[in-house]
Amino acid sequence: MQKEADAVPRTEADLSDLILGLECGGSDPTSGFSSNTVLGLVTDEVIDAGGTAILSETVECIGAEHILRQNGRTPEIGEQIYQAILDWEQKRYEESGQDVRCGNPSPGNMAGGITTLTEKSLGCIHKAGSRPFDGCFEYGQWIDRKGLYFVNAAASDVLSVTALAAAGATLVAFTTGLGNPIGNPVTPVVKITGNHDTAEALCEIIDIDTSASIRGEKSLPELKSEMLSVFAEVMNGKKTRAEENGANELSINQCYSYA
Repeated sequence: MQKEADAVPRTEADLSDLILGLECGGSDPTSGFSSNTVLGLVTDEVIDAGGTAILSETVECIGAEHILRQNGRTPEIGEQIYQAILDWEQKRYEESGQDVRCGNPSPGNMAGGITTLTEKSLGCIHKAGSRPFDGCFEYGQWIDRKGLYFVNAAASDVLSVTALAAAGATLVAFTTGLGNPIGNPVTPVVKITGNHDTAEALCEIIDIDTSASIRGEKSLPELKSEMLSVFAEVMNGKKTRAEENGANELSINQCYSYA
């Protein structure tokens, strides 16, 4: 496969060719009002340019399902997303005796300042921007069309990034407030934080710091342009921090059907 890839000539590509995977992990309040917000603006620009963006982490949307339901391009698409989120909470968790709202937000999220699962979810969905969803796909399905899509996948970071790569993402934008080192062997993973302390303390794993929006030093549109520039550099061959560190985790979700 490496030999075949090396034989492919490098050619210019437009922003419309980008398939952007959207991920977050180790979130804190800065994720919702800084890094995810800037990433949402980037997502809008990619979609407006004719590109593709993918949101997954179904469990990370519990508490915000009513918003995503309204954001389907058609009522049917909105209902598909809404039902996928309900199924995770009511079938995968409740029927097995688990209460996802007791385990979320995680201890790390709470230490960072997030108080409820709904608060976490409202921050999470900012990554998808403001454009309507054009479809809802299941785990492992390849997305071969343009627009904004939802992938029904587990929320665990490695599982979710794998789902984005499996769906066709050519770059994964991974926001984190507390820091997260994972990568992927197939798709470059760009780490973004809105927490300046994290950006400094974990500079070896962070690619982009959006905390200037919190301090009032830069506007959201300015940071959007900077983020797009970093994405372009990565797509042109610049290694991400995860690649430099040899982080290439891969995990496939255990799939099962309901009786």
